[in-house]
Amino acid sequence: MRGELHRMTGLMLLIALAAGICAGCGGEFADTSRSGIISGGAVSGGGVSGQAVSPENGGNGREERQNANFCTDTNLYVEREDEDGEEIDPIPYVAQMRLDGSGKKKIRIPDLRELISVEENGLFCIRSPWNETEEYGLDILCRIPIEKGEDGFDVVRTDQAEEISGRERDMINSVCVDPQYIVYIIGEDVVKYDRRSKQTVSEANMGLSALHVRKCGNYFVLWDGWAYNEILYYQERDGKNWKKVESGKGIYEEGAVFGQDVFFYEPDDDSDIYLCDLRKAESRVFISEEQLERACTGLAGLKQLKFCGVRDMWYEAGRLYVQCEAAWLQGKEYHMAYFLFSQSLEETEVRYEKEITECMSSRGRTRKGKFITGPDYNWRSERTAVEHAVINDAQCYRVINGKAFFSIYDHDKKKGQAGCYDLNTGEFRWLTKKDREYYETWYEPAGGFWDYGNDGNGVVLGKDPERMDFSFAPFRKEGEDAVRFEEKKN
Repeated sequence: MRGELHRMTGLMLLIALAAGICAGCGGEFADTSRSGIISGGAVSGGGVSGQAVSPENGGNGREERQNANFCTDTNLYVEREDEDGEEIDPIPYVAQMRLDGSGKKKIRIPDLRELISVEENGLFCIRSPWNETEEYGLDILCRIPIEKGEDGFDVVRTDQAEEISGRERDMINSVCVDPQYIVYIIGEDVVKYDRRSKQTVSEANMGLSALHVRKCGNYFVLWDGWAYNEILYYQERDGKNWKKVESGKGIYEEGAVFGQDVFFYEPDDDSDIYLCDLRKAESRVFISEEQLERACTGLAGLKQLKFCGVRDMWYEAGRLYVQCEAAWLQGKEYHMAYFLFSQSLEETEVRYEKEITECMSSRGRTRKGKFITGPDYNWRSERTAVEHAVINDAQCYRVINGKAFFSIYDHDKKKGQAGCYDLNTGEFRWLTKKDREYYETWYEPAGGFWDYGNDGNGVVLGKDPERMDFSFAPFRKEGEDAVRFEEKKN
């Protein structure tokens, strides 16, 4: 599917940060010290949200944890996480691990098609048993109870699976799990199921195929996942009717980041960042392309850049964090850098996150060399795209729960190492697989319309810092997908 291809490309973005990031101000931003950074509990659109309900009403009986759509308070669940070289299990499974990474189990679920969501006392998934008579799969939305075990692992009761939907011949395209409601798409129909009464409360034919649904604060959002168009519907959490957002540009499903009743996205035809406010049912430019380019140009200490573009966005504690990639010529050397900015809903100027950016760059090793590109990953031919380049092996791969997570690429070991920066205290820690924080970015997907569950291709949730390397560059020619950096020999 096209969305899955986008995700695969996104998992392999270039890790490049030039050395010697300038501290001077330039362009349209405010250089604010760390003491001005808002921190604390995350405001996330990725996990299930809304008002908590009691167990008898279908909820988990506690306040919901933020950013935890794929874990309980003790265990993390990852769909089909086969290790490299491991023989593929004939029975589909979900990998279950302790949150501190101290152990892992396989939870085999017959006919598993997709893991959807995890709560403290239940796991939601789509199963597709084969219909021998008609020779097609029958999609079923299921809830599997979870009980607490004595060994630190949850007990997943696959023998007590509850079928929420009927056995549907049409494919279930998308599912959104709320503490009280489950909204799912079958063909062109949008079904809303009340977990409290265990009944369908609404069903609407939208006349569109391949629809997708997502929770955004106190709203459900619905859009056409195939077409790049302006079709976007929303519904209040306890409502039954879908309303159309009339304003705004076409919404690009891969680039959306969700907040509380708002979300941010980059449209197909320009590089501005738009804000869609569901409370006002309107979209507007939130951060312009020119605004970011002026800010990056000032930080580079130049009048003009070769390239400037948004590479990542995250919404955390009321602020949109934006990671920009910039490239420029300094003499004969081609420099590439990542700069981090942020802006709240009340602000009109971006703020340069100086401490985060400088902490990140100081941990990466600056290297000189050249970039080689090829037409594809088979390297049937290649060319030197840039002869003299300067890079730094570091980038931010997530801002979540009051922390910024870095991937610091180790060229000698050919893999990255994770680091964690506390937005409130400014403290930095290296992370290993023995640290609970290492898995924190896996609790929910990294963001984007397609991330209502896993992507079905065995890719771990979020971005794995060990798997990130150089695979994108703004100087490549059309059709060239493969990029590698070749370090200059001393």
